[in-house]
Amino acid sequence: MTRAGLSGPEKIIRNVRVTGPCEPGVGNMIIAVLLGVLVLVIGGCACVFWAERGGPRWARVVAAVTLTASELLRSADKKRNRGLNPSSQDDD
Repeated sequence: MTRAGLSGPEKIIRNVRVTGPCEPGVGNMIIAVLLGVLVLVIGGCACVFWAERGGPRWARVVAAVTLTASELLRSADKKRNRGLNPSSQDDD
């Protein structure tokens, strides 16, 4: 044991800093944005569930927005996948 109370490997691990390509605080901002998006997605799904069971008008509006956003994302993903995979069933 050393004076600080840590042995060799423990002392090395404690002194290693993990750095990345981001400025300090950017990682925290990215996590905050992703958590915000996650909260919106879960809230939207809850409103869809609630609206299907006769929830209030605002829940039906949020559900409609959520379903529209879902369809837009799905169609954009299909278009992107078609662009990445040029082979189709017409090759016969």
